[in-house]
Order: sequence, then structure tokens, then C-alpha cells
Amino acid sequence: MLDPAEPFLLDGGDQLPVVKQGGGNISMVGVDPQDDHSPYDTIGKPRGGDTAHPVKVIHVPFCFYPDPVGGTEVYVHALSVEMQKAGTDVLVASPGREAASYAHGSLRVRRFQVSGKVGLPDLYGEGDAAAAASFGTLLDEEKPDRIHLHSYTSAASLRLLREVHRRRIPAVFTYHTPTFACQRGTL
Repeated sequence: MLDPAEPFLLDGGDQLPVVKQGGGNISMVGVDPQDDHSPYDTIGKPRGGDTAHPVKVIHVPFCFYPDPVGGTEVYVHALSVEMQKAGTDVLVASPGREAASYAHGSLRVRRFQVSGKVGLPDLYGEGDAAAAASFGTLLDEEKPDRIHLHSYTSAASLRLLREVHRRRIPAVFTYHTPTFACQRGTL
């Protein structure tokens, strides 16, 4: 079982940062505050007092409006709107049949393309290679400071997370539904 307080290891031994909360402060464990590769400190504040550039966060739910949505997507929408009000640059990126961009109210939404055919190894293994590649292109175009995953599916998968890690972007996963840990979804 994974310990949420320990860094998640990718193959090759690379560590992903883990968020810890203590004493009311949230920090990214495994992110070096002196890391010259990131213009942000461990909690997302611009280094050197540069407040002109808001932190850019991409939220990745299973689906998003105008598709039929459930509780996770309603939560992602509400969180994204509140983050915008607080000055965060927010983008919602959701899997789709083809890459696309549109607005839903005040939110920018981008779809990253998934493959038309997903087999069992994609569903229960590392995930959809086409979705990960499409998301990698989206990352290169958007250049986010943080990724917030809200689902774990063949599209929002370990392969997708590797694309994020390859670009040294800190990621957070929020556990909304039991499907991540309980394949029957009855947990």
C-alpha cells in the first residue's frame, strides 16, 4: 500500500513530490526550494517577488462540461472558479475524442485526444499512450506551474503523470472516487 506521506517512485527511481500539510502550511515534499529550474517556491509563490505572473494550474478531471458530469466535475468547476477569483490562472484539461479548446463560463477548457481503442493493458496498466502524448503537447503549449489530477483512468494515467514529471512540473492527486483503489467501485 502506498504511504501518502512518502514520495511516489516512478520506474528508474525518480521521485514525484508529495504534498504534506502540517501546522496549517502546505508544502511540496521532494521539491527543492532552491531548484533553479522552477520560477516558483514550494507553495507556488513566484521567486524573487515577481507577482506579475500568476501561478498557472491545470486541473485534470475524468470529463468536463458539456459532457454529462458527476460530483468530481462539479467540484473541479467550483474549485477552478474560486481559484480564478483568487488570481490563479486556471485551465481544465479533460480527455476527448479529439484535441479541442473552448470556454465554459469563465473557464478555459482543453481536450487532449485519447486513442479510439483502449485494451486491458491500457485500462489496468500504464494507460493510453496517445492520451499521454497529446497531454504532453498540451503541457508544452500551456507551460503550467502545477497539475492537479482529479481522476485515475486510462487517459489520466501513469503515462500522463510521466509526461508531467518529465517537464519537472509538480503534481497533486485528489482522491474523489473509489475506482482508483476498488475496481468494482463499491468501496
